[in-house]
Amino acid sequence: MSASDVSIRRADPEADRDRVLAVLSRNLPDAGSAARYAWLYLSNPSGRSRVWLAENARTGEPVGTSAGHPKRVRVEGRIETALNLGDFAIDRAYRALGPALKLLRATLQPVEDGEFAFSYEHPSEGMLAVYRRMGGRDSGRSERWVRPLRATPTLRRWWGDGAAVRLLGLAGDAALQGRDALDRRRRGVEVELLSGGCGPEFDRLDEALAGDAPVRLVRSSEHLRWRYLRSTIARHEILCARTGGELVGYLVFRPAPGDVLSVADLVTVRDPEVGAALVGELAALGRARGACALWVTVLAGSPAAQVFPELGFRLRDAGPGMVIYGPRAAAEAMDRLRDPTRWWTLEGDQDV
Repeated sequence: MSASDVSIRRADPEADRDRVLAVLSRNLPDAGSAARYAWLYLSNPSGRSRVWLAENARTGEPVGTSAGHPKRVRVEGRIETALNLGDFAIDRAYRALGPALKLLRATLQPVEDGEFAFSYEHPSEGMLAVYRRMGGRDSGRSERWVRPLRATPTLRRWWGDGAAVRLLGLAGDAALQGRDALDRRRRGVEVELLSGGCGPEFDRLDEALAGDAPVRLVRSSEHLRWRYLRSTIARHEILCARTGGELVGYLVFRPAPGDVLSVADLVTVRDPEVGAALVGELAALGRARGACALWVTVLAGSPAAQVFPELGFRLRDAGPGMVIYGPRAAAEAMDRLRDPTRWWTLEGDQDV
């Protein structure tokens, strides 16, 4: 198939919902639910999603789709609106470079026109090649860091289930539990699960931390309620850290495959005690729920990639990172945006 075999049009996220979902269901089944669509495309507090459809030029049947989800981002003290791209899907018969580039060009047009300061995405290896053809540049790799909660499962994978392995596993489990207990007992830091909604104290903390990283998403109480507490893709929970009754940090987590708890977000004041207390509490909670590990996904070279090794996490694997596209920005500004050391970004900031 060539680019001339498809036509691209801007879709109406409500009127064209069923056509978009049909393409997603065929190509990205996890993204094809009506509940996810209503949450992600229609109720985002930063604005409804931009949606495009690729259609067979002769029959008008939908054969591809893409989306951009508006996000408010603090960039060196200014609040900009960026477009977080995702749900790029094309039917197998049309998966050639021509149709893909044509759909991507349409998706990036609002950035070209200056409606958004820039776009960003966490693409697959295949999509990364398409972005490079469009002039997009990746900003490093993503890394997954893991903190084990139990030694026994790992030892059994290596050496079987003999008596010696069981004894060694018990000793390892006890050592890990002792480390976690020490992390929980941080002077003056009280950690508890959030039982209600995200209130004004989360807005105050977000404002207080506005200058901590040159580039970070706005984490307002409204955004947190939408992104985590109303999410249809996973059940997120929030651990809150307070000193003297004041919110000084929080950690968002969700269950992940393989008896793992995944850290979706971590926000704290500049005090290592707060981060250690939050992760220690999560470790204790995970162990009580039968989890064998914690994991977190960060951008290589970013501030978060420096924090988590200090919290007992170790590198497990790496994959494609983040692509930034901003043709209207000055070259110097784009170099800063593409610098991973300037971004505070975790799983919760990615397209979903």
